[in-house]
Amino acid sequence: MSTAYRRRPRSPFRVIDGNVLIGGVGEQTVGVGGAALFVWLVLDAPRSVDQITSEICQTWPEIESLDEAMIDEAVEILVERGLIQPVESDQGESA
Repeated sequence: MSTAYRRRPRSPFRVIDGNVLIGGVGEQTVGVGGAALFVWLVLDAPRSVDQITSEICQTWPEIESLDEAMIDEAVEILVERGLIQPVESDQGESA
């Protein structure tokens, strides 16, 4: 069983100048950039870290500097901030 992740429900967001602004816990706005930006954008459906990595590579093939360790770290940060949530599943859904 692998862990899939999804965006926190009812989290409004907007992408501006290479960052995503997300309505965070307690209605504060959280700015996210770097690898976390791409993780957030591909979580339109629940995905495992492997699926997140694959989707980022397929969607943005020109981004060669993102590796799985960076994506793992971005997922951890987004979970700690309460912006995404783990969901146990047999496999994350693929868009």
